[in-house]
Amino acid sequence: MEKGEESVRKIAKSHRIRARWARELYRRYVERGEYPYPREAWRKKRRIEEIEIKKVIEKKEEHVLAGANVIEKML
Repeated sequence: MEKGEESVRKIAKSHRIRARWARELYRRYVERGEYPYPREAWRKKRRIEEIEIKKVIEKKEEHVLAGANVIEKML
């Protein structure tokens, strides 16, 4: 971006991000003088308790044809 060799859209597309986000990252880089490493976008994983696993298995055995969404609603 600094050199102006490629457009913001091309840079964003190559990194699979939106052009607006690319501009924001560049703005942070100019302000702070260091590369802005964004945090991970997904949620932190939650450990599934043994009790929860047993409940799901029991419901699945009771209702063999039920899918994940139906079992979730039952719980």
